[in-house]
Amino acid sequence: MIRTILFEGRRYVYETDNSVIRIGVMFGFLREKENVVEISNRIFESKLYNYFLSEEECRELLKIPDTENPNQFILGGKLQMDLVMRKFFEYYQETCSDLSETF
Repeated sequence: MIRTILFEGRRYVYETDNSVIRIGVMFGFLREKENVVEISNRIFESKLYNYFLSEEECRELLKIPDTENPNQFILGGKLQMDLVMRKFFEYYQETCSDLSETF
């Protein structure tokens, strides 16, 4: 929500029953102005804007998949443990196979 407010200028109706808005207000990032959600102050606006920019730069630099994509390990609300273990094994083989040769 904060990202779309900052980068797209999207407006959201201020509704305290919305848990996302309620959490944003609780932490002081969001506030209500004329029944619309807005970033609470210029300092947060600047810090959050810079945070999202740096996050995007790091994601591109490290080629990390976008966190907004659905989690590959959860299907239908259930953790796919077989896939978790398979991916862990692949990762372990890639990162530790060189180590075993040095010992």
